[in-house]
Amino acid sequence: MLAAGVAFAYLLLYLVSVDLAEQYPVLAHLQQPLFITAVVAAIPSLVALQALWSFASLVANGEAFSPRAVALLRRIRNCFAVTAAYLFVAFTAVTIAMQPGQSPSVFLAFVVGEIISLFLFTFAAVMVGLFDNATSLREENALTV
Repeated sequence: MLAAGVAFAYLLLYLVSVDLAEQYPVLAHLQQPLFITAVVAAIPSLVALQALWSFASLVANGEAFSPRAVALLRRIRNCFAVTAAYLFVAFTAVTIAMQPGQSPSVFLAFVVGEIISLFLFTFAAVMVGLFDNATSLREENALTV
């Protein structure tokens, strides 16, 4: 169901990019590179979503405070770090490519994406620390009992 939703969202994104290319013929040559940039940006998010699904399964099985759960949280954190770095590089490249006709909405979209990625990275980093400490305490407690 999720894969169908992602495919549908990218179909809509492609149709919007075709429409925008017709409205702004000066920037039409950037349609494909920008669409590919958007598709690549979703890859770390999909990896993080898969890790989150696995983490939820561990929690449901009562294994939330395990080394496997901490590893999954680290993967999620790293995915958000990669997304934030990628968005920064992509924004720089898009700004250079669209120099004559830079739209404020493009800037706003990248800023919003960057802020969300950094917030999620920070939240995931805090969760990694908490779950890592809890896992250590749980293992230590198991040895003392």
